Amino acid sequence: MAERAIRLLAIVDDRDYLFLLRGLLCAAVPQVQLSLEHAVSPASVLPLLSSSFDLFVFGYRLGDGAAVDVLYEMRRRAIDVPVILLTDHDDEHVPTDAIQASVVSCLPRAKLTETSLRMAVHCALELHRKEKQLCRLQQALRTNEQRYRLLFEANVAGVCRARLDGHIEDCNQAFARMLGYNLPEQLCGLRIQDLYTVPERYAHDMAAVLEKGSLLNCELELACKDRHTVCILANFCLLRDEAGNPIGFEGTSFDLTEVRLLQQQLLQAQKMEAIGRLAGGVSHDFNNLLMVIGSYSELLRDTLTDERQRHQAEQVLKASRRATELTRQLLAFSRKQVLSAQVMDLNGVVREAGKLLPRLIGEDIEVELALDEHLATIKADPTQVQQVILNLAVNARDAMPQGGRLMLETANAFFDRSYTMRHAGVREGAYVMLAVTDTGVGIRPEIMPHIFEPFYTTKERGKGTGLGLSTVYGIVHQSGGHIFVYSEPGRGTTFKIYMPQAAAKEQALPEPALEAEIPRGSETILLVEDEVALSQAVADFLTSSGYRVLPASCADEALKVIHGANGQIDALITDVIMPGEISGPELARRLLKLWPQLPVLYMSGYTESTVPQHGIDHPAAQFLEKPFTFRLLGKRLREILDHQNKTRPLVDTTAILANPALTAVASASRIRARNVRAT
Repeated sequence: MAERAIRLLAIVDDRDYLFLLRGLLCAAVPQVQLSLEHAVSPASVLPLLSSSFDLFVFGYRLGDGAAVDVLYEMRRRAIDVPVILLTDHDDEHVPTDAIQASVVSCLPRAKLTETSLRMAVHCALELHRKEKQLCRLQQALRTNEQRYRLLFEANVAGVCRARLDGHIEDCNQAFARMLGYNLPEQLCGLRIQDLYTVPERYAHDMAAVLEKGSLLNCELELACKDRHTVCILANFCLLRDEAGNPIGFEGTSFDLTEVRLLQQQLLQAQKMEAIGRLAGGVSHDFNNLLMVIGSYSELLRDTLTDERQRHQAEQVLKASRRATELTRQLLAFSRKQVLSAQVMDLNGVVREAGKLLPRLIGEDIEVELALDEHLATIKADPTQVQQVILNLAVNARDAMPQGGRLMLETANAFFDRSYTMRHAGVREGAYVMLAVTDTGVGIRPEIMPHIFEPFYTTKERGKGTGLGLSTVYGIVHQSGGHIFVYSEPGRGTTFKIYMPQAAAKEQALPEPALEAEIPRGSETILLVEDEVALSQAVADFLTSSGYRVLPASCADEALKVIHGANGQIDALITDVIMPGEISGPELARRLLKLWPQLPVLYMSGYTESTVPQHGIDHPAAQFLEKPFTFRLLGKRLREILDHQNKTRPLVDTTAILANPALTAVASASRIRARNVRAT
């Protein structure tokens, strides 16, 4: 392969020497492409210089100026071409000037030969090539170092390097911030094993790194600067020197503290949800029993004339009412109670509660209110909100047996995306905060996860039911809110409740006036209830109130009853959830297709929020939460009867029996009845 041509520019001030130099160069470097120039000053040389040449040969003296001045100008212009300088034999200061001007080689004119020139050209070109290669390598090294430093410093994961003895040599900002330090330099010199909350584990981890060369997905707890712990997921890899000997290790870590906190919140929410479903189911069944006990006790009391016997019946009725309150609290915890939500001013409820609290919790506890005068409205049940405040106040009183201070505070709040990502189940948006703070004994950390569980109490036997905080929890969550607890032993407790702000277009509704008396009636009522004892009790009461009652235990019986009543049905009272596929709302909806003005009164032990899941969409329908009193039943029934149009048409029983939908109801009910008997 032919050698590449060398483009060379030779500039001297002596024209005769110029031709001598041409002959020497052509003989010494056969592949040279030579350009010869005669210059008498540095100014005449500069226009000739170009980076397109491979080599320059200058005479040291160029007329009235020195070639070194030209060399410095070349460097200023970034003309990167090697230079051979031809000097006079008596120029002793030339080497110093030439080195400062980055000259590759200096040759005396008087001793210039073909051989010395050939060697000088070869050395100059080779040295320049290696210098350029070295520059490229240095630049690549700087680039790699910058890239690594950028990855090291800007990495969201914590990275640290340590010696085999555990002393930290370097770390990035993320690692320092993870452990509560402001600067990475504050960690340099500390030992990794001193950061372990369990120092003995460090030896085990390092033994695994030395044996395998790495340790992956290792969960650790490290102590931060303020001595609280942080949970991290770490990967360790062994560092070796050029000879392959271990010299240290590098660790990459991710902060799992918030992840673990969210997992704990999720597990706690799932546990509370499971307990709530259990409590709700038990309460629903228990309510049916209490309804029977209370109903017959009420009937028995009203029929007895002997005062002693009336007193005994009254005691049974009072006991059933106390049991009803317990089940109501369980339903509140399980979020299965009926709420009368309305747009309300939380400050007004807090002020009213503040007037009651001194008598409730004692004069030795100072009650303070700090209310935001520009507080937004919320949509909730005012009675239940007041119950929340009272329950928290009673809980605070028990935590301050020697007296103290109770603070009720309201404020507007907003949860952004970053907050909701750290708190499971919380939605982004505007909220109203209610904070209840006491100066009591606080809550121990081991007790904190259990405080909202029903029947959990730290009080002495007989001093509490353990339903106070669980009721608060249920009411808040059923109202779409959230509750958080902040407490330390000996430093008091703060409960913070956040309720969604009401929409601006919603207005507070006036409370309906209660009738002083409940009139009797003579209408025909279709009663559908699968609990036999409860159905009998309700039927007895309605009959004693003058109504004609047609009882039925399922949809099939209801259709037969309608057929036998000759269309004289004035109202429907039905349970919401009954055995089988056809529920009370489904039966009512099919009857309403034939008689749109049929008054409907639903009764159930489940919540009003559960009811729509079973198809209640009749706007005029009323709802009664079990257990209820007969007085309330009579009042609600009279209301829906009086509300209807007195000229409504009778039910067409022929059309009912010919209706395919109702025929399907009856058929399905009969099939289920046969299946039940067969099993």
